[in-house]
Amino acid sequence: MALATPAAALSTQLIGAVRRGDGAEVQRLLSEGADADASCYMQDGTGSALHLACERRSVEVAEALLAADADANAHGGG
Repeated sequence: MALATPAAALSTQLIGAVRRGDGAEVQRLLSEGADADASCYMQDGTGSALHLACERRSVEVAEALLAADADANAHGGG
């Protein structure tokens, strides 16, 4: 039986996948329980995974996050 990955580790991995624009990995991590509203550091402060996807113009990643109920109106990260 595989051990569950802690939520914080999943969120860290999610931010990495968002930074790379890896839509398939984002979807996999979300299905494993990563927080769609994970926060991250950006050039202008703290934002969310969705903010980062939009900043990087990654439509596939943004759509995956929104489908996982990411808060499109979040301010300053999750």
